[in-house]
Amino acid sequence: MFEVESLKYATLATVSRCGMVWFSDDTVTPALMIDHQLQLMASRSFDDVDEDVGAAPVKAHDTQIKVVKTLRDLIERDDFLLKALDQASLYKHIMEFTVVRVLDSFFSLLSKTCRNILQYNAIHPELPLDQEQTEAFVAKKLLLATVWGLVGDASLSIRKSFGDYISTMTSTDLPTLDESMSLIDYNVSLPQGQWIQWQSQVPSIEVNTHSITQTDVIVPTVDT
Repeated sequence: MFEVESLKYATLATVSRCGMVWFSDDTVTPALMIDHQLQLMASRSFDDVDEDVGAAPVKAHDTQIKVVKTLRDLIERDDFLLKALDQASLYKHIMEFTVVRVLDSFFSLLSKTCRNILQYNAIHPELPLDQEQTEAFVAKKLLLATVWGLVGDASLSIRKSFGDYISTMTSTDLPTLDESMSLIDYNVSLPQGQWIQWQSQVPSIEVNTHSITQTDVIVPTVDT
């Protein structure tokens, strides 16, 4: 049995030899897809984290459930994600825009957010994230996942425009945004759940010219 989004790329030979069950787009709505993905996230097993958690898998699962509940509340508040999907569909994408594809990317990023929280708590069992820290981290990561998941394949200007759009739809604390800075220029730190610029995480390396013995290893740039 094969489950495909459409028969757009199927050959006539394939279509003529296969029985098909067809569901209209009205049958499986974006709201149903979102609910399904949230249920999957709540029940999935993060095997790599379970090994680190050791003797407290139940506590880790409780944290996982709380993260998903926080995500559901934020996603469903004022139809945040549904409105973001409608807006994202208006932009020009490098890949063909489909709700299935962008939601899959979106929830992959949110799964990584959940994994980050579980890993942090596993590494810091004496001082795990409290509810306030968890909610702050999740709320900000949700905004980043929305931009990268829904318009990650669009141009930089579109990503900034879309980031500015969803910034008006949330009550989450936002970083400094101006003409040159957008949401995707930031990441979220743990345990504080604060916005930090990606640029600040890039190490600055100075190369002394007198220590260079092989000049063919150094790539000339406008700075060098």
